[in-house]
Amino acid sequence: MLLNSGLIILPFEQAAAEWFAQERARLKTTGQTCAYADGEIAAVNNLILVSRNTSNFACFQNLTVHNWF
Repeated sequence: MLLNSGLIILPFEQAAAEWFAQERARLKTTGQTCAYADGEIAAVNNLILVSRNTSNFACFQNLTVHNWF
């Protein structure tokens, strides 16, 4: 059903996995944690992330987050 909707599904590739691992390690050294799923979303394709929950992504460095809602 989702595949027929025309929605583009972005892949979680090696570069995203490496960025995510580096961010989790950095956050661990500072005593911070962020939701695992939020990290996976943030890591994909180094794009601008649009979300109502911008605070969920505040812990990640070098991530552009916009709330269009």
